[in-house]
Amino acid sequence: MRCPRCDQPLADRRSDLCPDCLEARQKSMLRGARQGVLVGLTVGLVLAGIMLGYYGPERGIKAIAFGLVSALATTGLLLGMVRNR
Repeated sequence: MRCPRCDQPLADRRSDLCPDCLEARQKSMLRGARQGVLVGLTVGLVLAGIMLGYYGPERGIKAIAFGLVSALATTGLLLGMVRNR
């Protein structure tokens, strides 16, 4: 059996890729996850800042702003991992 990416023979039949290609794919997923989290945090913090500036922090909006930032960071993480898979 051969690796579909680099056409090297596979010694381990449990994996569909050779160790080099598998490591490259994992590094790519981590890089995408890191970029996705940074984009999600940036967008979330901008939106939370706008929302807190409009409503003010004393109206109990702080928890919603934190939830917004957390949700966008998590969404960015997942989309970044899927995109660079």
